[in-house]
Amino acid sequence: MSSSEPAAPAALPRTVGILGAGRAGTGVARAIARIPRLRPGAPEVRALVAGTRRPSAVQRHLTVYAPAAQAVAAEELAARAEVIVVAVPREDLDDVDPLALAGPGVRAVVDLSLIHI
Repeated sequence: MSSSEPAAPAALPRTVGILGAGRAGTGVARAIARIPRLRPGAPEVRALVAGTRRPSAVQRHLTVYAPAAQAVAAEELAARAEVIVVAVPREDLDDVDPLALAGPGVRAVVDLSLIHI
């Protein structure tokens, strides 16, 4: 392949787990829902979102802010996701157990820790 040829697109994960159902987490979920429109022919990527509230309460929130996403318990993220996005405020990061994010199919963990000013 010459330097003028575009690189082959990387394979997208089938499922992304998002820890944090606030503005950043729901924003990531909305962006994931747009992938098929931005990259026609790309397989659908599922967004799973977990927050501090029960999944049923998070799902009501997602119905408004990220309707294509599915709410799950935090413990399910590592078991079901290939990529995990941590989108919690920095002051809450100490409450996140890194070992709980190490699921059998997890290929990467992305830290979007937020600093509130």
